Amino acid sequence: MHIHPPKPLHGWKAFFNEIFVIVIGVLIALGLEQVVEGLHWQHKVHEGEERLKEELAWNFKAATYLIAVAPCKNAELDVLEKRVLNSGATLEPAPQTPNFGRTAFTGAAGGVFNARYSAMGSDV
Repeated sequence: MHIHPPKPLHGWKAFFNEIFVIVIGVLIALGLEQVVEGLHWQHKVHEGEERLKEELAWNFKAATYLIAVAPCKNAELDVLEKRVLNSGATLEPAPQTPNFGRTAFTGAAGGVFNARYSAMGSDV
């Protein structure tokens, strides 16, 4: 293999030709970088949208449940409020029932008030 040493530039035309080639090469590299970056962000946006759809679906189900049980929970709280207001100087504890029983002021687990609490299940 025979290597030729670079020749010195002869005139302004050759100088500007070299500059033009370098500028075009840099512009091509920057353009390709922007294409790759655009594809990368397009993928990230699509992934984020999918994760948000999953979280919104879960939140919708949780909100629907809370709206559906709100009248029952309000009725339980009304019964407890009446017990407190009608108790006088000493408050009688609300009766406890076994796990299988349920009244307006005792929950399924035998607690005085049964409220479902659900933490958000996603880190989005």
